[in-house]
Amino acid sequence: EEVDDLDAGDEDRGFGRLVDELRGRWVDGGGALGPGGGALRPPDVAEGGLMTMWSLWAANELEVSALQVLTHRAGKAELRDPKLAQAAIEALRPPFAVLDQALAASGFLVGGRFTVADINVAEVVRYAMAAPELFTAAPNVKAWLDACHARPAFKAMMAKREQEKA
Repeated sequence: EEVDDLDAGDEDRGFGRLVDELRGRWVDGGGALGPGGGALRPPDVAEGGLMTMWSLWAANELEVSALQVLTHRAGKAELRDPKLAQAAIEALRPPFAVLDQALAASGFLVGGRFTVADINVAEVVRYAMAAPELFTAAPNVKAWLDACHARPAFKAMMAKREQEKA
């Protein structure tokens, strides 16, 4: 099954698989997905650019610090460093404010609907969940992430991950 054939029902293939495929083909490797296709994809070049922008923004502005939060707040006890966790949280405050403002209008990042941009950014934001103070200060981010996590495909992905050996 090709990612190029995405439509609204493709979310049911599994949130995690979709994240992996989209990040691999759309962000990390082959450039932006072209316009056309289903609801998750951009209908035109302008939306495609916005989806690419948000995906790269998350990778550049959030991912390193969000992973630091995950490691130093929720990782193995022997690896945790409260000072590094706090520094990462402080580094995430400005981008969380940007994201909160962007979500204020429609609750989604692009086109007023759930898209690839939401999938990519939500996966990175999820790493910072061990810092609830970030979400308290950004209520639109919290509501959006909760909505992303309430989707059946996300729940299925997490259930599958919980069954995997660590």
